[in-house]
Amino acid sequence: MYVKVKRQKKIYFIFCELSDSVSVIKTEVSKLSDIPVENIELWKKIETTTTTQEQDWKATSRGGFHRLEKSIQEEEIVNGETLYLTFGTDDYTDIEVTPFEH
Repeated sequence: MYVKVKRQKKIYFIFCELSDSVSVIKTEVSKLSDIPVENIELWKKIETTTTTQEQDWKATSRGGFHRLEKSIQEEEIVNGETLYLTFGTDDYTDIEVTPFEH
């Protein structure tokens, strides 16, 4: 279980698959390694492609995807601006963050 962070054309996208209702956690980050995404459970691997459009993805109960607002500009992360992550449960466990470049 992990969140996959893709970078393409200086935009960070957070891809997440939720198996329950959506909640939002607000945190301040200055770099990708600062994203505190431990303590989230019920996440699954997402295989999808990246575009330069703003998008977060969440899974519906049927396994489909809805486009959500919010992409993260690289400059925003560097400058420590507020980053919004969309999570799917209030029950927590460890997950892995996998940053990579496309």
